[in-house]
Amino acid sequence: MSAGMRYNIALHKKKRGEVESNVNGIKTAQQAYEAEFDRYVAAEPHPVSVDALDPEPRVWSVGSAFDTIGWAPDGKVRSTYQVEVTADGTDFRVHGWIDEDGDGVPAYYTATKSINAVRVSPNGVR
Repeated sequence: MSAGMRYNIALHKKKRGEVESNVNGIKTAQQAYEAEFDRYVAAEPHPVSVDALDPEPRVWSVGSAFDTIGWAPDGKVRSTYQVEVTADGTDFRVHGWIDEDGDGVPAYYTATKSINAVRVSPNGVR
């Protein structure tokens, strides 16, 4: 394997690592918020819809439900995040998507209060 191929593989892992790390961070913020306020907070996809994803990093804007739970990423993101709360309010699911290669098929990660971030999409999806 050439040095260029190893570099590209490492770069893709780093970009996808952003999503896994942020999904786990959102999970932790939800748990801390619930410990203090006895509820979880749903959040619509932010900073863009899943359909609007592309490989370019974007600024994380204020004014979303993520502000309520006190979570924001460090710097710009290439991904988008959402939180769904179960109907009975006892659990949540964090979603994270990234389309690092711009092909319109995002890689997808998820977590719940009891499960850390897991990549759900097939390995070939970037």
